[in-house]
Amino acid sequence: MGFEKAQRDQIEKLPIKQKWKMVQSNKQRVKMEGGDSPDNFISKMKSQSANKALLVGLKISLRNKPISFVITFIENGGLIELLYILDQTCKKETR
Repeated sequence: MGFEKAQRDQIEKLPIKQKWKMVQSNKQRVKMEGGDSPDNFISKMKSQSANKALLVGLKISLRNKPISFVITFIENGGLIELLYILDQTCKKETR
């Protein structure tokens, strides 16, 4: 879910039932937003300015999904789009 260390420490102290509710809630949110398929990430990167939440979600998916997710992401132009976003971000920071 992309939490900072302080947030993770707090979550670790929660009862297992509450943690499970958080996981289910997150799954429901992702499903309502159109899922977390490679194509969905790519279209979001193309249609909006990539925000931190989108990039964190992509990072988590690239780390945790099966290799087929990563391959599909690359084959469908996701890596090129990601590199473009990173390039634009670097250009903004150097101005």
